[in-house]
Amino acid sequence: MSPQDPGRLAMFSDVLTQLTAKVPKIAHAVAMSSDGLVLARTPRLSQDRAETLCAAVSGEVSLARSTAKFLEAGDHVYSMLVMDLGVLVVQPTPDGSALAALAPELADAADLAYALADLAQRIGQQLSPGLRGAAR
Repeated sequence: MSPQDPGRLAMFSDVLTQLTAKVPKIAHAVAMSSDGLVLARTPRLSQDRAETLCAAVSGEVSLARSTAKFLEAGDHVYSMLVMDLGVLVVQPTPDGSALAALAPELADAADLAYALADLAQRIGQQLSPGLRGAAR
């Protein structure tokens, strides 16, 4: 399977959809390339909203990595943005790509973070900028 195979993109979307079934409180999830482009999204999240979310997540990952480096605190493991009406958990992968999931404020953020870390461990190395050509 080539890196730009649309079948891989569909597989990532299916994996994200399965994640929402496993952790029912997840409203939306995205997988993004290291350059901030949408690789996969859950079905209820429009392409436009997924692109905006990935742009925001890309900036957040960059800021978190830079801050961790500046503080000499090791790698950016994951980030959690807690808002009045929800929580956004971002799980970066070593190559710069990332997974992100949004859940309502009542969600267990630790469960969400664990589920994303597990998913990143399983598929993180397969997320790469090479997929972006098929994602367009």
